[in-house]
This record gives sequence, structure tokens and C-alpha cells, in this order.
Amino acid sequence: MTFNLSRGLLCSLGLVLCAQSFASVTTPATTVMTEIFGDGQKVSYVILQYKQSIKASSISPLSFSVDGHKVIRAYANTSGERSNAGKNGSYVILELDTSIAADTKKPAGPLIQAGESSGRPPGGGGPKLGEKSNKPAMVEQLNVTVRQSSPVMRTDGEKAGQAGSIWTSSKTVDLMIGQFQQRVFIDPRFPDQPLKYNLYIPKDYSPTRHFPLVLFMHDAGAVSNAPTETLTQGLGAVIWSTPEEQSKHETFVLAPQYDRVIADDASGTTDQMDITVDLVKALSAQYNLDTNRLYNTGQSMGGMTSIAMDIKYPDVFAASLLVASQWNPEKVAPLAKKPLWIVVSEEDTKAKPGQDAITDKLKSLGSTVAKATWSAEDSADSLNQSVASMLARKATINYTVFKGGDHRYTWQHAYSIAGIRDWLLAQTKDSGQTAASLFELGDALSKDGDQFGAIQYFSRASEMGYARATEMLGAIYASGRGMGAPDYKAAAKYDDLAISQGSQRALTELGILYFQGTGIGQDFNKARMLWEKATAAGDMKAPRWLGLLYLNGHGVHQDASKASSLLNLAAGRGDITANYWLGFMYENGLGVTKDFKQAIALYEKAAPLDGRHVEGAACLALGRIYEKGLGVAPNPFVAEVWYQRGAVSGNTDSKEALDHIRKK
Repeated sequence: MTFNLSRGLLCSLGLVLCAQSFASVTTPATTVMTEIFGDGQKVSYVILQYKQSIKASSISPLSFSVDGHKVIRAYANTSGERSNAGKNGSYVILELDTSIAADTKKPAGPLIQAGESSGRPPGGGGPKLGEKSNKPAMVEQLNVTVRQSSPVMRTDGEKAGQAGSIWTSSKTVDLMIGQFQQRVFIDPRFPDQPLKYNLYIPKDYSPTRHFPLVLFMHDAGAVSNAPTETLTQGLGAVIWSTPEEQSKHETFVLAPQYDRVIADDASGTTDQMDITVDLVKALSAQYNLDTNRLYNTGQSMGGMTSIAMDIKYPDVFAASLLVASQWNPEKVAPLAKKPLWIVVSEEDTKAKPGQDAITDKLKSLGSTVAKATWSAEDSADSLNQSVASMLARKATINYTVFKGGDHRYTWQHAYSIAGIRDWLLAQTKDSGQTAASLFELGDALSKDGDQFGAIQYFSRASEMGYARATEMLGAIYASGRGMGAPDYKAAAKYDDLAISQGSQRALTELGILYFQGTGIGQDFNKARMLWEKATAAGDMKAPRWLGLLYLNGHGVHQDASKASSLLNLAAGRGDITANYWLGFMYENGLGVTKDFKQAIALYEKAAPLDGRHVEGAACLALGRIYEKGLGVAPNPFVAEVWYQRGAVSGNTDSKEALDHIRKK
């Protein structure tokens, strides 16, 4: 008997996949690839992945259309990569037009719809200071609808798709923003005002080297609750992180995401400006940044904030790139000796006259100004030649005016000019005996065992506001190394000072002192609050200590599940010791299902053979598991190896276990 089951009947019976799966026979898996351009994030190409090889000669730009976009190239390929020429393969690439849009002169402010980044209304009073965004926190995905206009042929002669087919992309990948980390900074000076920020860390970062940092601040139109809008609105943040730029200048990139207007046309700022400077200082300490090479830049509101920072904190930044911004010229005297590159457009009715007034004022105070008008749409080589001509004038302040163009036009083009970016990263503060150099001298002495000598240099750097030096003073006094005995009161004093200088790690270290009750009185509640702040600020060790607090129920309701989550967070941030405690929890089934194989894997991560204090405990645990056959076959030989490694690391329990197993 033969049954002729219809598709609908099969679906209703659940015997085969329904509509979506049937469509996948001819509809390719579709991935949207986005990039950031001067006027924002755009779909640059679409990848169609077929199950069979596609005949290259059957593909042309007329084979497909993409709603709202112009297909400029279409070709088959053997991978989902762009190529100069098509070839038979299971991928079809649709390259789209990404030309910069004309200046739309859209109104400014945080209440406009997402994607309408601007800096000011055409003739109004500008966004209001403190005005909050109503944009959603969820980042909007860029999806596309693809329409097939003609048949696509497989290399075996069969059709891969029918003309008239319509489908929507299922995946979106951005080629530029994925390497930025999204974090939140809690400023001890303003604990009720958390600041979201994006941070790019160079791939070859090492704490033994000094790296520069570029701070980019967005315009009022990009004020948002979505943490990455500052990255997608234009090139101001992401351009510094591209492989081409990093190959020339390995630099950290910091891009705060403001959820309210932080600077206005009346030359006012909110606390967010000070919080951002505190964040720069905190990151400088955390990552040992080169404090002679910190730079700020911004467009519109962000450029105005850069000016405000240079006025209030004149010694923080080595140079500034000011794009489409203005300020009260009577307040700019502190900028007279600051290296500046100013970029405006001729038809910007606020920034152009505003910067004219600022540069006139600075010239009256002794600054030298080189000014020129350029075509922003000239070739890259031509623009870089204009940069060279400007620099040949050897002025303190370089002032570029773009022909034509309005407010947004300025930042659609300014950050694309490589010569200006190179100029910024070539600037440095007067070297002298800086806090960073004093710290390096102290650090070298400390590593050589001369703690008294190190204290002298760390103290001088600490007086200059260098948080890492203050952290080191706290660590030396807490450990007592080279000093005979710890001085916990002194350690707490320096931890408090480091916190005021923006240190995240000092929050953790002071929490440890309160937890242990050494010299300052035990207070689990204070320890918890300090660790929660440090965890929110991104510190690596803090979630481990917080997790152990919940694991043991010290001052909190005992919660092994929450402890596991916090320890996983710490491990994800690179904390080796957290791996040990996670291994302990899996070995004993605390807050997680008992799993000896998982415990072994975590203990092995905690025993990296680099002399860390947790290595011995992890080796002891591994030796015990193999000796007793916990989840594995008993293996005294492997157990002996682990005990020996633990003994070499200085763990006395491992040495005793080693002696015991050898006597068997």
C-alpha cells in the first residue's frame, strides 16, 4: 500500500521538519557582515551559504537584490570571504554599496531614535545638560531581506534556488566591534553614577610594557542606554583598534557610553566628565599605561568634553583631537600650550565660529596656530600631504576647516585621515621625572627585594596621584615583606588612598583586610560591599573573594550556587585561584553536580607551573584524586608526580603526602 502524505499532513504529524526546514533545501544560510564607516555601522556584505557547490558563471549583481541596499558585486566563492574574483564554491557573496551618506542635518539630543546620531539642531539651543536617553538598552541587530531575481545553478547542473524566492538573514557579525570589552566603572567619588564603557586592549598587551590610550567621547546624538552605540555611530572609537592602526600604534582604546548629555553649549559639564577622567586614571594604574601618552578626542559633545577636561585636568592628556566642537573662549587659557588638532566644517554655524574665537584667544596667549581649508573628500594620499604641509609649519595648534559640510559631515571624515591619527599618537608630555617613571624605579627595587628603597619611589609617585604606586605601598605594608612584620593599618590607609585615585584592585585588597580583620577590625559587610564594587568595576580577583564569602556564609546567607557563578566570573577574567575553588566545588558537589573529571580539569588550570601560591594546593588535590581513584582509576604513579610538583612549589601537605605514598 502506498501513502501519498502531503507536506501539511507530515508537519501536523511531527514526522518531518516544518516550513522552515523545507525552505532550507533551497534557501541558503544567510549571514550579514557589518562594518563601521564615517557615518556609522552598515551592512557591507552578505554571505549566502549553500549545501552544494554553486556555478560561478550563474551569479551576477542582478541575481539578487537586498532590500534597502544596492548590490555592487555578487560572486561565488569557496569560503565566506570577500574576493577579487569569483570561483565555483558553496558560498555566494553579495557586496553592498557603503558610500557615506550626505549630511542630513538631523536634530540632536538623546531622545531621537536609535541610529540618528547628530550633534545639534539646525539653529536651536542644543541638547540640555543632563537630558537622559530613552533609547533601549538592547543593541539592535542589522538584518536584511534577500530576494532572488534569477535562478542560481549548481555545478552539477541543478538549480539551487528559484527566482522570486525571498528570505531574511539569520545571523549578524560585525567585523570591527567584537574585540571591545563592555564594562561598568563605579567611581568611588561618585558611587551612585555607574559609567558604561567599551575598552579595547591590544592583542600583545603585557604588563611589563607601557601602552598609550586614546579616549574617544561621542556626540549627543549617540547618547544611549545601549552600551555599544558609541562604537557603531562612526569611526571615532573603532578606527584606533583596526589591525592596520594597531600595526603602527599599539594602543588601548576607551569609549565611554553616556546615557545622558554631559556637556552643553553653555560650556557646562556634568559629573560624568570627572568620572571619565577618574576612569582613565584607574585604567592607567590597572594596566600600567604610559601616562605620558594619554590622549582625548571627541565629536560635538565629546569634543566639548575634551576641552573641559583639558581645562580642569591640564596635566592628564598629552594632546587632543577636537572634532566639530566649541567652548567659551574666555575659559580656554589652560589650553595655550596643549598640542591640539581642531577639525570643523565651513557650514557648521556653531563649531566653526566657536573655534575661530578659541584659536584667536589662544594666539593672544602665545600659542602658534596653523590653519588651512581642505576638501574632506580628497584622496587619502592628498589628505596626508595636507597633513604634512600643516605640520611643516611647526605650530602648537593645527586647525583644519573642511570645505562645505555641516556639523555631522566633520566627523564623517575627520577620523579617516591617517596623518591626523599619526600626529596624535606621536605627541608626548614632557618626560622629566613622571609618576610612571618613579613607579618603574620603585617596582624594579621591589622585585630586587629592596622594599625600603621601593617605598621611597612609590611614595613620590603616589603623591602625584599614581594609583598603582599607592596599591604597591598597600601591598608591601600588608605583606610585611622585607620589613620584618606587616603593618595592616598602614596598608588600609594606602588602600583607601588608592581607591580615591580610582584603583579597582585597592577595593579588593581593602576588602581582604576587613574580611581577615587584621589590624582594622573584622567586618564581613564592609568586605562584601567593597568586593561588589570591585567586581562591577571589572577587577579580576574581587568575584573570587565574593564567591568564597557566599560559599562559607560569612556575613551572608550561605549560597553555593551563587558562589559558583562568582567564581566562574573570576576564572573568566583570568583568576587562576578561582579555578582551584571551582575544582573544589565540583569535587565535593557544592552548588554544582559532583563531577570529578571537571574537578581535575579545573585543578590542572590552577597548577600552571609558574610558582603561584595556589599551585601547591591544586597539585595536592590532583594527587589525592589519583591516589584514591576519585572518578578515575587509582594511579599511584600519577599521584606521586602531582605530590612532587606540589612539594617543589613549597606546599608542606604535598610533601607529607609524597613521603607517605613513597613508603607504601
